[in-house]
Amino acid sequence: MKNPGDSPPASSGLGMSDAEERLTARPCRIHREDTSRSFGTPSVSMIVPAFNAERYIGFTIESLLRQTHTDLEIIVVDDGSTDRTHEIACRYATEDSRITVLTQRNAGVATARNRAIDVAKGEFLGFVDADDIWHPTAVAKMLARFEGAS
Repeated sequence: MKNPGDSPPASSGLGMSDAEERLTARPCRIHREDTSRSFGTPSVSMIVPAFNAERYIGFTIESLLRQTHTDLEIIVVDDGSTDRTHEIACRYATEDSRITVLTQRNAGVATARNRAIDVAKGEFLGFVDADDIWHPTAVAKMLARFEGAS
């Protein structure tokens, strides 16, 4: 399977590297409300910090999109990647309104997670590494365990 984002981004000609241009550019996805969700908010926010994950990020996002529990949002935080991580994540975000891509200068996985938590709308949070592949029923099974425990 091939990841999207095969063509490199165009340079602005301002003498900045592609990574610097990407960090100063506006994010590719502004979180928009989806009226198909109950009350306009997802039940689960899946948080994916990513640094130079171009080899895996597409597979990770696809595994989240294939969840049987579909009432979720996916927040990818590009932590200053110098590869095509940002472009690949943005390609998915343009195809599915549940995906938000945030960009920051490299500050580490904890800062990236915290940034995503600040914008997350879900009642529950799920933390996913950029190279994880989730089984299609993983989120549904976790929610069932939470509901069974309460």
